[in-house]
Amino acid sequence: MRLPSCRFALSAILLPLFSLPSLSAQGGRSILVDIHGRPGAQFTQIQPAIDAAQSGDTLLLRSSLFGSSIRSYDAFVLDKGLAIIAIEAYVEGTGESAIRDIRADEKVLLRNFSMGTLKILRCKGLVVGDGISLIAPRDLAGSFDTTTLEITDCRDVRMRQFGMNNGGLTGRDGVRVRKSRFEVDGASIDGADGALGRRGGIGIWCQADSVVSVSFSRIRGGDAGAADLPGSPAILPGGAALVVDAGASLQVNGNIENELIGGWSGCPAVGAAVRVFENGAARISGELRISGGGAPAICGGGTEALIGAGEIQVADPADLALFFRGGLATVGVRAGIEVHGEPGALLVLLAGVEPAIQPLPGFLAQPLLLVPSAAFPLDVMPQSSELFLPLVLPPGLPPGLLLLMQAVSLRRDGRLFLSNSTVAVTGG
Repeated sequence: MRLPSCRFALSAILLPLFSLPSLSAQGGRSILVDIHGRPGAQFTQIQPAIDAAQSGDTLLLRSSLFGSSIRSYDAFVLDKGLAIIAIEAYVEGTGESAIRDIRADEKVLLRNFSMGTLKILRCKGLVVGDGISLIAPRDLAGSFDTTTLEITDCRDVRMRQFGMNNGGLTGRDGVRVRKSRFEVDGASIDGADGALGRRGGIGIWCQADSVVSVSFSRIRGGDAGAADLPGSPAILPGGAALVVDAGASLQVNGNIENELIGGWSGCPAVGAAVRVFENGAARISGELRISGGGAPAICGGGTEALIGAGEIQVADPADLALFFRGGLATVGVRAGIEVHGEPGALLVLLAGVEPAIQPLPGFLAQPLLLVPSAAFPLDVMPQSSELFLPLVLPPGLPPGLLLLMQAVSLRRDGRLFLSNSTVAVTGG
């Protein structure tokens, strides 16, 4: 779909931003990590580099592929504010990594590499992933009550261009969020299909005291496994794409390119697209494709999409939404920002490098999610409800530079709205 062009080019108006002292990389040392031990490398694995680093340093990862040799970086535990940036294509990790106990004055920035499963625990500082993929093992042994990404007791976790391969027939959930705020856009997240006699995995499970924002993403629940007895219909549910427990809240937005899909179920259970339990709340916005998982015809079928005793709102008109296509690189690679909202609304773009989670009186749908370094008036939203803004960054930007963006709209009725935020981290 071709979107209308804005009369302002962000390549022209964002350039001055990068002369500000606050817009710099982490500010510490750069440490080169190369699993093949090529010249210049200081370490061959991530964990020894983390152990030697100080808060504010940047680890630069070279490719896992060298000639015909492919090696995987080992899992790591990160407990200090570092940037870990892939500067070459195809950087692959394995095992269960963890980010934990990050102080409020620290940031963790991850950029453009894959790993196994990940736990983010007890982090008071910002944790950002840009272009991160998780590849869970296909191990059927042990407990099926597992997840690929766990986020627990964290103040602010944000991810962009996030995806996962969740392992077949494990029933593994995609993401579980507990007592944390989690924001993700441009994601592809699956709950794994269940094995014999096992439920399908949940895409994103918003557990107690969690606040979750999902934008411009594809989320799918896993299909239920067959029943244990041959010839009997399964009674286990397919995984919901999104589950909201009591005390949790979820906000979802996107356009027709995005979808929420429940997993295929047995009798009489239904794998909903969104399941909200009592005292939970979900707000759905935009023209997403939403469908519940089917059930066998012998059970009467069934494809309920939105179910549960909790509060489910459908925004009308759609909430303001922001999506950043492409990435930040050091060589002027083209990218673009999409803004979706009500026709006729006046738009402003906020940009900065420091995060915030601050409700503002008079603003609806989202709190202020960044400390603005600059604000740019954009345009009036056209009748198409979509605006595209080209963005070209200057060459020579250092790896590990963080940019946060959020849009503001003034509707015709005088109400002010803030969009979701989006994050981007420069790479090599």
